[in-house]
Amino acid sequence: MEEIIDELALGGVQSDVLSAKAVATLTSTAPWIKFSAIMGYVVSVGGLVLNVSTGSAYRSMGYNFGSGASPNMIFSVIVCGIAIVTSTYLLLYALKLEQFGKSNIQRDLYEAFKNQRIYYTITGVLCIIYLAVLTLGLIGGGVAALMMAH
Repeated sequence: MEEIIDELALGGVQSDVLSAKAVATLTSTAPWIKFSAIMGYVVSVGGLVLNVSTGSAYRSMGYNFGSGASPNMIFSVIVCGIAIVTSTYLLLYALKLEQFGKSNIQRDLYEAFKNQRIYYTITGVLCIIYLAVLTLGLIGGGVAALMMAH
């Protein structure tokens, strides 16, 4: 079985830290990462277009949400913006990973992992926010149910 670590030669430009098998395994994921990033763009923009067209359809049927954009529309724009940012970092990660596979230069691997770290940081913070809002909603719903029961 081939070792992942060949030798620790961080001083040079060429990457001797990862074995050829580890580099091949790592860079073989780049097409799937790019696919995921592109799907992130498609789904976020598609969802925004669908939301805008649905809001326009409701307005044409006489439903008025007040002047200006509805809260749902504003939320959709924010979610689409966040999804585009995260998809961009995911795409940059894939591109730098491919570049590392061709060049075997450590700087490319560092840049790839830096983009991956930013991607996971953003998605992790979003998960924490989502769980906090969900928890507050459950607590609020429980309190409202208790108040209605009495």
